[in-house]
Amino acid sequence: MIAGLGPLIGEGTLGYFVNSKTKADANSSWFYKNGRSGVSGHKSVTVNPHRKLKMLHLKLQSW
Repeated sequence: MIAGLGPLIGEGTLGYFVNSKTKADANSSWFYKNGRSGVSGHKSVTVNPHRKLKMLHLKLQSW
């Protein structure tokens, strides 16, 4: 699912797994990069061909 949504959420580290009892980082991060998603640097899913979205710079109006 992350690989499919990657163009919308952006590349890089997206989150971490945390031990709920100790609140300690379990040293596992999940990521998306170049059409690939995975955990702790290990690729688990690839979307091919991956897409990149062109972000439009919109001007926000204050009412």
